[in-house]
Parts: sequence; C-alpha cells; structure tokens
Amino acid sequence: MVKVKQKVSGAFRTVSGAKIFARLLSVNLTFLKQERPVLPYQLIARSIQFLDDLVVTIFQMA
Repeated sequence: MVKVKQKVSGAFRTVSGAKIFARLLSVNLTFLKQERPVLPYQLIARSIQFLDDLVVTIFQMA
C-alpha cells in the first residue's frame, strides 16, 4: 500500500490532488485484483485528461 501520509509534499497540497490520487489508486488496485495490465489504461486516462485540459485552456484563451 502507498504511504499516503508522506505524500503531503507532492500532489496533496489541494483537495483536488487528493481526489485524483484516490481515484487513480482505486482504479489501479481494481485492475491488479482482476489481473489486468494497468499501464495501458493509465495511458488512455492520462491522454483523455490532457485533451480535457487542452480544451479548457483553449476556451479560456478565447
């Protein structure tokens, strides 16, 4: 299991960072329990998040 209390210096500076970490941890543990590969699904999720962030940035610039 991940040492959550030591993660404060990184991604947990905000509530949204903690929520993202919890969601990713949950998905990773589910895939591991089902003996599915984790990495391909993480790459897909990150690319979707990148595209969402890109669209938001573009609309904010307009």
